[in-house]
This record gives sequence, structure tokens and C-alpha cells, in this order.
Amino acid sequence: MASNASAGADILGHGATHGAPMNIESSRFAGFVALIAIAGCGAPSTTGLAPPADGGTRDGDVPECSVEVRESDCDKSQRPIVFVHGTYGSGDNIANVAMLFGSNGFCQERFVAVEYNSLGGNPQDKLDGLIDKVRAESGHSQVVLMGHSQGTRHCYDYLADANHAAKVAHYVHLAGGARPSPPGGVPTLSVSSNSDTLVTGAGVTGAERTVVFDTQDHFAVAASSDTFVAIYNYLRGEDPKYKEVQCGEPDVTLEGLSESFADNVPAAGTLELYELGSAPRDRLAKAAIVTVGADGNIAPFSVKRLTSYEFRALDDAGKIRGHQYFAPFKRSHRLLRFLSPSKGLARIVTDAIVADDRHTAMAVRYAAGAFRKDLGDSLTIDGVEVLNDSIAVAATSTVGLFLFDANLNGQTDGAALSAYASTPFVKGSDVFMQATTPAFIEMKFNGTVLRVPNWPSVSEGQTLVMFP
Repeated sequence: MASNASAGADILGHGATHGAPMNIESSRFAGFVALIAIAGCGAPSTTGLAPPADGGTRDGDVPECSVEVRESDCDKSQRPIVFVHGTYGSGDNIANVAMLFGSNGFCQERFVAVEYNSLGGNPQDKLDGLIDKVRAESGHSQVVLMGHSQGTRHCYDYLADANHAAKVAHYVHLAGGARPSPPGGVPTLSVSSNSDTLVTGAGVTGAERTVVFDTQDHFAVAASSDTFVAIYNYLRGEDPKYKEVQCGEPDVTLEGLSESFADNVPAAGTLELYELGSAPRDRLAKAAIVTVGADGNIAPFSVKRLTSYEFRALDDAGKIRGHQYFAPFKRSHRLLRFLSPSKGLARIVTDAIVADDRHTAMAVRYAAGAFRKDLGDSLTIDGVEVLNDSIAVAATSTVGLFLFDANLNGQTDGAALSAYASTPFVKGSDVFMQATTPAFIEMKFNGTVLRVPNWPSVSEGQTLVMFP
């Protein structure tokens, strides 16, 4: 997610025509509505709840969808899209945008991402192979190439070869810093933000279109619905019909990768999927068992739309890695990433976790950007606000937030954890979530409510929660 490119920036003027910069005020507060709609079709999402005794529905239960955009009806005339992530990143960094494209008729299986070691790796061979693969499968001679942050450098390196540039119809430059010209002469959309504190610079000089946001953080420049609208308009010549994720087929397709954090080494093992039961740590029958091979690939499998699931990850020796929870899926998600601790440089992040079976250790993410208290974001754990100015403002670019009882005092101190003070994109806070007695942890992020079991952090591993 971080970039090696950095340069001074001038504030760009207004305008929406090709060749003119477009300065946009990001609608973070309007995004609250989008968050609700993504997870619950117009009502706050609540997952992991026991049904009411009278058999009715609770306020916040997930209703049925009012709109359905099926993958089977997707527009195969649109070119495939290939994404290159940045430092500490992976392909799921663009998943929100991919599902928004799918909600507007794009074939989601043609929105793909290349994986590589973001702490020193080079994806050139993988990138070329992936581009050739989607070209062959789709029948299109060219693709749309998108890079975020460090990923933009790899895109520039790739497009410096004329044979590679011939395979790319458009390039999208996301938070990659200033560049003197488009790569390889490929028509370019340049997207940046005046509030990006990690990568400065107005973007690509000579880009066919330049978009500059006012309030987007470094991660949101790639992942937000505002960015989706900008990309869609650039590629299609009109605004999208839907700016929130819409429902797809009743049977949702999931696929992705199991890999280590940041260096993205494939992680073999098993993924067990359960529908959430009505009591804490209660499970219904297994919905799926996925064997993950040495390549880390999670082959496509089907689950029910708008249903709450627990993902239980085991390593190749059968040892528990942890549990992962998402808001109920409205449509297929083909860029899932299940992360295990790195054994390389990035292990500093997970080595700092204080695990104890008396408490739950949790990592929380937001699919569309960093956590931003300065823009009105709120994240509460059992009613206690955990975002503060030390861990959730533009300058911190906090994409991953670790929550656990760091000093083992059995209470929430809310202090920013010094172990993450200099770690890019990751911050931590002292939050106590008891795990001695089974219970649901109620989490509320900007109107979306998730209730997840309080797993002991030694015997059951870490809990990861993804908000849409």
C-alpha cells in the first residue's frame, strides 16, 4: 500500500473533461448510507444474532434485496481489469471496487489481481502471465491495468516494454505520486488526493484525465466508491447506475487465496465454513470445507447470499490459525484473501500481539479506506468507542487495526500501542474483550453492526473482522 514515488504537489483546478484535472470532495458522510446498503440492502447489517423468541425479525436484521444484478447477465464486451497492489497489500485491496463494477454489469471473474512479495518482490513475470491468461480467456486483445501505490511503479516498469504496452488499452494510476508522462504512451487516468499523507504529487503529467480528491486517504484512493465512480466514468463515458454494491445471484460464489501477510507467500491448509448459530461460539452444519494446496489457491465455491458465516482457518498440520468474519455477502466475492502471519519482515506486526485465553485478540479492517475519526468514523466494541486521534486520522492511514488487552489488566485502556507506532498502515489499541465466558462481541462501524464470538486468542487464534 505504500509507494516509493513521492513529489511535491500543487492543488489542481476544477474540470471534468479529458486532459483537465478534476478536483473532488470525497463524500465520507454520504458513504454511511453506502455502508449500510452494502451489507443490508438499506438497513444496518446485524450478523451473529439469535432470532427473537417470537420468531419475528429484529431491527437491523438483513432484509432481502430490492435490486439484483446477476453475474450471469454480465457485459462480456468490457475488457478485463488487472490490478497490482502496493506495500503491505494484496488483491483484496481492490475488492470493493470490483464488486461495484460487478453491480453495474461487469463480469467479476474478469477483475483479477496479481500477488507478489510487497516487501521487495517483483511481479513482472506474474503480471505478464496473468494479463495473457485473462486475454485468452476473455477473447479481448487488451486489458485495463490498474496500479496502487508501489504497484504503480511495477506498472510503469511493465509498460516500458512496447510489447507489454500493446496489451493494455488504459492504465489507471492510483496514489502513485508524480510522474512526468503516461507509461508507454498508454492512455492514463491519474487519481490522487490532497489528503494522502504518504504519497504526495498531483499524479501523471499528460494523463488523459486527472482526478484529485480532497479528503481521501492513501488506501481510499484505490478502494473507495468515489474512486470507482471516477474509473467507471473514465472507461465508460458515463456515471454508473449504482454507487453501492447490489445483490447478485442467490448462490454467491467465493474464491481467492490463502497467503501470508505482506510478503504474500501461499499458505496451504484448510478453510472450514459454518453458518453462525444463535448462541456464542455455536455453529450450524458446515457449509463448506475447502482444501488449500501449496499454491494457496481457494477454488470457487458457493454459499448463500445474505447469510452470516464463520470462516475457520487451519494450517497444513491442522492447527487453528484463527477465525474470519465478513458482513453477509450480497454478491460474489472473487478476491478474498485469508492472511496468516508472515515469517519474514512483516512478522513485526503479528509478533506484537499479546495473546491470552482470557481475552480475544482481533484485527479489524474497512474495505473502502482507512479508519478516519477526523471524517466522522466511529468504531465501537460493546458500546465503547475505540477510534481516537492517535490511531485513526489521515496521517496514520490505518488500514488494519489490532485490538487486544496488551497489558493484561482485564480492562480497556484505549491507549495506542507503541509496538505499532512506526508500522505503516497498521495501528493497535488496548481493548479488553473477555473470552473466559462465551459471548458475542458487538461491533458497530458507521451504522453497520456485526456480532462475532469472543474466541480465546491462544487456543483459537486471532479473529479478523472485515467491514464493508
